[in-house]
Amino acid sequence: MEMFLKAVFRYSGIEFIYGLFMSRRNAQRPPIGLLWVVIFYLSAFGIAAQRYNNRIDTVEQRIANFSTQLQSSPKVAWERLPALQKMQIPATPTFFSPSSVFRSLIEETVYLDIARQFKITIAAYKDSLSYVGFDLVDLSHMDLSRANLRGASLLEANLDSAVLVQADLRETYLLYAYLRQTDLGEANLSNAYLREANLQKANLQKANLRGADLQEAELQKANLQKANLQKANLQKANLQKAGLQEANLQKANLQKANLNNANLQKANLASADLQKANLQKANLASADLQNADLRGADLTSANLGRANLVGADLRGGYLERASLQNANLQNADLGGAYLQNANLSGTSSRGLTIDQLLQVKSLYNAYGLEQETMKQLQEQAPDLLTAKSLH
Repeated sequence: MEMFLKAVFRYSGIEFIYGLFMSRRNAQRPPIGLLWVVIFYLSAFGIAAQRYNNRIDTVEQRIANFSTQLQSSPKVAWERLPALQKMQIPATPTFFSPSSVFRSLIEETVYLDIARQFKITIAAYKDSLSYVGFDLVDLSHMDLSRANLRGASLLEANLDSAVLVQADLRETYLLYAYLRQTDLGEANLSNAYLREANLQKANLQKANLRGADLQEAELQKANLQKANLQKANLQKANLQKAGLQEANLQKANLQKANLNNANLQKANLASADLQKANLQKANLASADLQNADLRGADLTSANLGRANLVGADLRGGYLERASLQNANLQNADLGGAYLQNANLSGTSSRGLTIDQLLQVKSLYNAYGLEQETMKQLQEQAPDLLTAKSLH
């Protein structure tokens, strides 16, 4: 073992390095290890500083080219912007900070000062950004109120916490874009493409989203009060806990959308497609659901008090523990619907007939029906009122 360690000491170079720092007996020259360290550090700093300065020169030259091109060919210049925003430079080397020197040799980071300058440039031109190519651009935290971005391509762009109040975003491509906590109040997003965009906690109050494509978009806790979503495609969108009070969703496609705990009070959902939508605990009080398609929808514990369900298709729907107090169910199709523990107070006086009730799957523990109606049910379909109807 001793011989092995000696061999490692000698042939690995450790003996040589040791000799540089420790003077041997009868040595004719002093140790020079410290001198080697100083030379090595000076060389490393020189290389790092030169590398840093060269990269800065390159970046500044590209920026100068961008500024020139912006005057002659603005659309081409804007298309180059996302890549320029992501230009990286080495970490700044500081002579008296060895760690910064070695970081500069192996690490690179986004040139933040230039990124900020680009945002200032964008803001200055915000009135003339229609149909530009901004894919992957970073517009986060920017004030782009009333900006003209009509038809612009913003695929996977970052607009988190940006202000786009009253902005023109008609026909804009925002697929997979990030718009978390973005202020889009009164913005015009008609026919915009927002498929799989992330709009969590975004403000879309009074925004125009008519005909917009919001398939599989993330809209949890978004504010959509009084927004216009006529004929919008919200298929499989996540609207959990979203605020949709008085929103216009006429003829909107909400198939398999998640509206769990959403507030749809006084919303207009006439002729909307809500097949297999999740409306558990949703607030649909006084909502207009006339001729809406709610086949297979889950309305467990939903509030449908005073809702207009005239002609609505509720076949196979789940309304367990739902409140339908004073709802208008005239001509609604309840075939195969589950209404156990539902509150049906006042529905008979607003158009609900015995023929409709005879089509449901279960009325177990449902309450609020008039005595005469209950008597007819007991005579014609007693099993509907028992636990047997649940199987």
